[in-house]
Amino acid sequence: MASVIKPHMTSRKSEEMEKERKKSDDGAFRLTKELNDSKILWLLIIALFMVYLVSTKFALGYAPVFAIIIGVTIVAIVALEVWVGAKTGGLAGEMKETILAILVAGALWYGGGLLLGTSTPLDAVVSCSMLPALARGDMLVLHGGQVQAPLVEMSREDWDAARAGGLLQRQCGLCQDVSGKYGCQLDMRGGIAEATGIFDYECTLCEKQNRTDTYFVPCVTGVRVGGGSIDYSKAEETIVYMPRPTDYFAKSGDIVHRAQFIVKVDGKEYLFTKGDNNAMFDVQAANSPIEPQQVKGRALVRLPYVGYFKLFLSGLLGQPGLFQEPAGCDQEFTGTQALRMPLDS
Repeated sequence: MASVIKPHMTSRKSEEMEKERKKSDDGAFRLTKELNDSKILWLLIIALFMVYLVSTKFALGYAPVFAIIIGVTIVAIVALEVWVGAKTGGLAGEMKETILAILVAGALWYGGGLLLGTSTPLDAVVSCSMLPALARGDMLVLHGGQVQAPLVEMSREDWDAARAGGLLQRQCGLCQDVSGKYGCQLDMRGGIAEATGIFDYECTLCEKQNRTDTYFVPCVTGVRVGGGSIDYSKAEETIVYMPRPTDYFAKSGDIVHRAQFIVKVDGKEYLFTKGDNNAMFDVQAANSPIEPQQVKGRALVRLPYVGYFKLFLSGLLGQPGLFQEPAGCDQEFTGTQALRMPLDS
């Protein structure tokens, strides 16, 4: 009689364990897929984002924590989406979908730019320098075309003298004399500067307030140039420009400020910009006058909060983002100006 060979007990046990593991993996995958399909993680992000905004607005001190949680959750969602897609449709299918999504996004970006006449149809506000007109986290739809702003002409001789003499970088300071007047130009050494008749800033004190105090700071209200005077105005259009690599603002990326006036010298134009929540023109803060080729576009439409995605990416790249709120976000100008101040104040 032939002997019967029975399966080894260890082999049978291994097969059963493998089946149990596979069953467990299938169950975990189904739960993960249901979680991914339910989009509950996106609802969690929305809830965390609302808490982040409240914490930021009221300075509760928890904003960086919620920002980090939001960032980790977004990374988890993307990883989960890729993993589920690879498990259900295969890695090749997931790669095809990813490439297709990138191509569609690129087509929309370049198509939108072509339609709007700019290479950058979208940009986000990352600072608080345009409060209250624009808030940090706003997304701007941009369009191209000639920047509209008051235009003054200067001779090449006067322009070269203004730049060589540091007239463009003069700042506004608190200056008192026996009459009690104040608000004047300061030269590069911090001394009171006399008007030159070439390029002179008009200064005063402007009231600012934060969450607890109200105070006055020296501010620019206009400029006298080319035989005329131009007042600072919130009616001028907002532009987005890229600073030069040597400018102080270069570390902040694209700048979203208001084009206040244009100086034309021998047919060449230079733009002078200022943030509504800044006390001085950009050029006064160690930045170069802006040339037209630096302008990426003019603001057409504002989309609140949509720009926070760029803030998240900026934080990952080491620039001020969700994780690091820039200075000045807790203060705004009230619109009040002080024209005189007692000598003993």
